[in-house]
Amino acid sequence: MRRPTRLGLAVAAVLLVLLGAYTAYWLIAAKRITDGVAVWAQAERAGKIDVSWHRIGVGGYPFDCRVALDNAVLRDGRLTPSPRTPPTERSRSIPKRAPPCG
Repeated sequence: MRRPTRLGLAVAAVLLVLLGAYTAYWLIAAKRITDGVAVWAQAERAGKIDVSWHRIGVGGYPFDCRVALDNAVLRDGRLTPSPRTPPTERSRSIPKRAPPCG
């Protein structure tokens, strides 16, 4: 009866080591994903796109990697009007109707 107990303990130990190795791999991958999102946001700033968030999290252990951004904001600087242009000037560009005849 000693032999099956030792074999069971050896199998359990191997499984625990494999689970620990996979967990370490997943945590490293989650950190790389977080860093990659930050690098992507920095690269987008060069194209006048502002990406910001309050907190980033990677979840989904053990089989997924899901990125969650709290209070995420995306602003495209190429599409927003210039701050120097007051809103009234844009409304003046609409053609006015001719006054009625007579």
